[in-house]
Amino acid sequence: RWGGVRAGDRAPDVALGSGETTIFRLLGEGKLVALFARADADLAACFDRLGVRVCVLGDDDPAARRIYGSSPNDVWLLRPDGYVLLRCRTTERELLRAMLAKVWAPGAVDVALGPRLDAQNASVVLRRVAIAAV
Repeated sequence: RWGGVRAGDRAPDVALGSGETTIFRLLGEGKLVALFARADADLAACFDRLGVRVCVLGDDDPAARRIYGSSPNDVWLLRPDGYVLLRCRTTERELLRAMLAKVWAPGAVDVALGPRLDAQNASVVLRRVAIAAV
């Protein structure tokens, strides 16, 4: 299903945009970094409310797109230690919620991401998170 960088991989350091910053410089801020293959304003605003550094791979980032193996709806959560916490699609909100709840208090995640999906979908997502964490 996935080519390129996946959960558990060391995040490759690549120059972004005009080369003024890199993935490792962003990680050096000591925050989680949400790396988007394409802008998603709603999700980016949610991450911003949680204090996650948001970065979007632009058309001027072909090396990063190639190395990370991006599809248009991909998002990576990168830990400050340089490892990929999660890679999923921007449409997989409950998977994102479940992973973020492992880092922040669930109440803070609920405030940032909005209402939950129904319990059946949430249980499927939590099983996927458990598998991804192994």
